Amino acid sequence: MYKIFLIFIFALVSGCSSSSSDQEVLVKINNYSMSPEDFISEVKAIPDFRRGGKTDEELVQGVIEEKLILLQAQREGLDRQAPFMEMVERFWEQSLLRAITEKKMKEFLETVSVTEEELKSRYDHMGREIEARVLLVGTKKAAEKLTPAYENFQETIDSLGADLIADAGINNYRMSEEPSFVEEFIFSLPPEQKSAYTQVKDSWLVVKIRGQKDYTRESFAKLEQTIRRSLMRQKAKKRFKEWVDSLRRHAKIYINEKALNKVLADPEE
Repeated sequence: MYKIFLIFIFALVSGCSSSSSDQEVLVKINNYSMSPEDFISEVKAIPDFRRGGKTDEELVQGVIEEKLILLQAQREGLDRQAPFMEMVERFWEQSLLRAITEKKMKEFLETVSVTEEELKSRYDHMGREIEARVLLVGTKKAAEKLTPAYENFQETIDSLGADLIADAGINNYRMSEEPSFVEEFIFSLPPEQKSAYTQVKDSWLVVKIRGQKDYTRESFAKLEQTIRRSLMRQKAKKRFKEWVDSLRRHAKIYINEKALNKVLADPEE
């Protein structure tokens, strides 16, 4: 891992050095050489807001100035100091995580499909607005206690004590293009059902439906492709979650609970 970081740092600070004699040199700064390909790569990495309106000469001089600063940072040993190494490690991990996530999502998107029935069902949901109260409780017993309570709902909530984790209050819910877990659960309920609960990891989500109404949305023909993309992305995300769960099942994971609790209690220690 440390060797990978050193290679990454060298590429980050120095670019792709064009030291071989048979490669054309565009810019040379002391012992550092830059080929035309290196320069094009550097320019492409410049954000549009920094590139706009600049001449080719100004772009060349800007790249040279950055290299001068970076080479000086190397001479002062900043690239070998712990804070920099930690920053590079975080960047490397996040970049790799993003790369594998994008790769797997693309793979899963190519394997999923959407039926006409699913399209029409989502379109119908998009024409409804549901008023509901959503709560999160710590035990199944509390969820079962809340679900049948309707007229005395608030009184039942007050009696839960520590079992009540969170109360989102009363809100109006519409099925969005990227629906949350709460939206999916609310709209999965039959129109006549007024309350329900479902497990969320170690807690229980309780929904109390207070009313619903229709609202105008664009025609199915206009929304069809948007709905299709949304449903396909949802299915791909589900496949991705199943893939991560599979990695977890096949890995040997040990957590030192005592040490973890100590770190969580005093993260600065």
